[in-house]
Amino acid sequence: LGLPYPGGPRLDDLASRGRDDVHAFPISRLGKDSLDFSFSGLKTAMLYAVQGVPGRDEPRTVADLTEDRRADLAAGFQRAAVEALMLKVKRAFDRHPCSTLIVGGGVSANSRLRDALASFASAKGVDLYLPPMTYCVDNAAMIAGLGHALLDAGRVADLTLTPVPTTGC
Repeated sequence: LGLPYPGGPRLDDLASRGRDDVHAFPISRLGKDSLDFSFSGLKTAMLYAVQGVPGRDEPRTVADLTEDRRADLAAGFQRAAVEALMLKVKRAFDRHPCSTLIVGGGVSANSRLRDALASFASAKGVDLYLPPMTYCVDNAAMIAGLGHALLDAGRVADLTLTPVPTTGC
């Protein structure tokens, strides 16, 4: 859509001026039981919506789109991405009911996601914690910030540290 980096805030702003029902984007599911995410199909669908399907459509560029069309595509993309995320949130909650939901990272700044999470938390009687917008930054920056704070506190690990993923509430 010709958005500068970082694209998330600009996509959210552009989507606020569009209609999310004009272009139907696929909603990632990755299997009926999966909690995994992949947006490669959604991003490819956006690419084809903007540039055309190779071998089928006449090639075009984002410069060929009207501002209204760009806004509608952004809104449809945002709807599909948030629906995919909320599908996983609901699935995780059904498997691991909890009383608190904490969301962070750059995506937590998205207004549509924040609204969907607030509605979900309210309906389920769950406490929702979202960072202030100033702290909704890139995940790598958040990890680096935590690493710096731990280093300052003298908490270091040697190079044999093994990651231990955790899931659930």
